[in-house]
Amino acid sequence: MIINFSKEYKFEGKSYNSVELKVEDLSGNDLMSLQSEWRRKAASKHDPYNKNVLTINLDTNFLLYACARTSNLPIEFFTGLPLKDFLKVTGEMQAFLLSSE
Repeated sequence: MIINFSKEYKFEGKSYNSVELKVEDLSGNDLMSLQSEWRRKAASKHDPYNKNVLTINLDTNFLLYACARTSNLPIEFFTGLPLKDFLKVTGEMQAFLLSSE
């Protein structure tokens, strides 16, 4: 899925007008792996909600982790986005993960 930004975004000397999240090729195993990796990271921070699958798919930090993994860009790429684009990207990832179609 390609997500267009509201304006040009510069990160590490490169300009971006969009980001591609390669979610269409994810399998159930890929999602389970992402969730397991995130749970381990959250457990190390004593996150009490890290075992609830519904909550994990709504957690902004997990959504950022999933965006980073599916784009091959670092989390810092996403956290540096203007808020409008940050919310658009995480919202699209969340919608994808919660969709049933």
